[in-house]
Amino acid sequence: MATGHESLAVDLEIVEQMVAGMRDYLSSGSVYSKKIDYNLMYLTLGGYLMRQQRLTELDSTLDASQQVRLRNVAERFDLIRRTQLSAFEKKAGQELQARLGEWERALRELFDDGRPSMAFYRNDVEKRVMIQALIDTLEAESADIKPEVLGKLERLDGQLRARWRLGAFIWPAEFEAAYPADDYWWLYGELA
Repeated sequence: MATGHESLAVDLEIVEQMVAGMRDYLSSGSVYSKKIDYNLMYLTLGGYLMRQQRLTELDSTLDASQQVRLRNVAERFDLIRRTQLSAFEKKAGQELQARLGEWERALRELFDDGRPSMAFYRNDVEKRVMIQALIDTLEAESADIKPEVLGKLERLDGQLRARWRLGAFIWPAEFEAAYPADDYWWLYGELA
């Protein structure tokens, strides 16, 4: 498994590739319409925002050249977001709904299993982190988030809390500082 620093270096490469295709992506019709070169990963706002947030929170662990690259990619993204704000908000809203559906299906599959797998959860919970990144960004833009979307997330969080036992951080320890337990409780513990 890669160390946190190696993972952050990969995150930086990914956000650079995502920003390179962001203008076209925002004007495309689908949430999952564009792939980047990195392992044929889809370019999505949630994927970008999750990684940028993590990189920004942990930038002191990056070397000087990586910090410069992060600042540059964040500035390029911010310029794109500002100049295509309407398309950005529309795409973010579409992805938020899509990710909520994916998260709901993932939780249903986990809960239907008599002994839910934390290995699957560790991968699937990335959807919940992306959901939070999308919500945080939309709220920062003062964009309207449909009440039913927030209600659905609250319901899913309630279902998860009913099956959740608080405990240790489940992602690489190097990432923990980027995800405070009060805000990201679903990354601290295990399914009961």
